[in-house]
Amino acid sequence: MTKFVFKNDTFLVGVQPNAVPEGNTDNSDTSKDIEVLKEENKKLKDEIERLKSLLNSNTT
Repeated sequence: MTKFVFKNDTFLVGVQPNAVPEGNTDNSDTSKDIEVLKEENKKLKDEIERLKSLLNSNTT
């Protein structure tokens, strides 16, 4: 509650929090998306390592 005081009067105002947007709620879709991204990240890191080793073998 917020209290406002004026010259001749005082009143209280209650403020309710905003609703949480659906996109910010915890749900299984988000968890699945995170797992997919982690898997893709691992594949890309493996590919980087493979390409590095290929590059190193070509330079020697």
